[in-house]
Amino acid sequence: MSKALANHRPAITLASLKPPIGSPVQLESADLGRLGTRLLGYQEQGSLILATPKQAGRRVVLKSGALLNVRLITAVSLCTFSARLLAQARDPYPHWHLEYPPALEVSRIRQHARVPVNLAVSVDDYDEAGLGMASWPRTVFCRDISLRGASLLSSQPLGEVGERLYVTLRLTVAGEDQVLLTPALIRNVQPDGGAAGSLICGVEFFDLDEDARLVLAGFVYQQSLLEAGYGDYLAEVNR
Repeated sequence: MSKALANHRPAITLASLKPPIGSPVQLESADLGRLGTRLLGYQEQGSLILATPKQAGRRVVLKSGALLNVRLITAVSLCTFSARLLAQARDPYPHWHLEYPPALEVSRIRQHARVPVNLAVSVDDYDEAGLGMASWPRTVFCRDISLRGASLLSSQPLGEVGERLYVTLRLTVAGEDQVLLTPALIRNVQPDGGAAGSLICGVEFFDLDEDARLVLAGFVYQQSLLEAGYGDYLAEVNR
């Protein structure tokens, strides 16, 4: 029965994912290797519209019908499929039309997946009663981060388990600087094995609004791509 139900699950389509305009796209061509570009739009059962990619500062020209492997990156997933180049246009702006994919493979970012980072972040007391203390705010280092929380390295205690903090992170996502202010709950505190007197404070983010979630998801996924060896691709699409 379970196999029968699995076989009747609807295929994931581009329209069902609703990728944002401007999402990074990686194209892989047998002739030119990897190319970075961005999503401009799509028409269901029509075509996928991409900004004409550049290589060495020049717009790429391919023969119509060329087969491309496509990776579309959103804030929460990586979509992969193959499509042929249908048309190339210069007006009113340089763009390509690719076949609209009937189905695609989707890898979603796991909520608890942590990525290693080395970020200086600002931590402040959550309660107004503590804002006047000379020791707040404090600068600590973020060692890893996920969609749910982070590990903070501090030379002094930040609070007890169950207490709340404000964490301010300055992140670069798709070439744009973003400031993320989020409340966080202290989940665990333990000594850091590498430095005498230092502590690792595990915090869980809460009350994130939708914009903050998208910024954080974009950053986590971007770092995941760097870890997977896609640094050159990210540099290309963020130009």
